[in-house]
Amino acid sequence: MIIMINGAFGAGKTTAANGLFPLVPGSMIFDPEEIGYMLRKLVPVEERLAHERTDDFQDMELWKVLTVKTAAELKSMYNKHLIVPMTIYKRQNFDYIYDGFKRCGQGCLSFLP
Repeated sequence: MIIMINGAFGAGKTTAANGLFPLVPGSMIFDPEEIGYMLRKLVPVEERLAHERTDDFQDMELWKVLTVKTAAELKSMYNKHLIVPMTIYKRQNFDYIYDGFKRCGQGCLSFLP
């Protein structure tokens, strides 16, 4: 199972995820922001696609792709439920990630704090 906690910056997503963690046996917290931070370091602005040359890593195509692939690999390798706090404000990114999480198996629940 993947539990997405989506909401505005500062809404309490990480606090909710940390509170939920001990209540969901066999779970781990996966924060896709870490993938965004990594991509910012790996891909210089001048190397990015034109529409990706912003301060927002969610504009980078690789962010949503790697978020889904990383979730799939985490579930496969460690056989854990994932609790995923994230702010996704673009419908296209939300749909891609939500659909990708559903393909990981065992269902995907989405909540807004």
